[in-house]
Amino acid sequence: FGRGHGHAARIAHGLLVTSCCLPAIAAALGTPGFLCVAQSIRFHKPVQLHDALTLRATVAHVTPAVQLAVVNYEARVGDSVVLSGEVHTRLLG
Repeated sequence: FGRGHGHAARIAHGLLVTSCCLPAIAAALGTPGFLCVAQSIRFHKPVQLHDALTLRATVAHVTPAVQLAVVNYEARVGDSVVLSGEVHTRLLG
């Protein structure tokens, strides 16, 4: 499919790349767990199967009274952002 759409090599599904961001999100929250309430994702560039990802997640906002947090995250290959997003979470534990 990738070759048929102009990519030289096999590419990873975007949601597979998104799932790689979950440990970075959990580490940024620093809680035993979280429940995803809403999420927005932007796919900037394709990721080839053997690309090394660098992940970063930053807590943008926390509402302690209702245990909600907003986390911004991104995945990079080298200097290029390949995916970015925002997740709204309910904190557990």
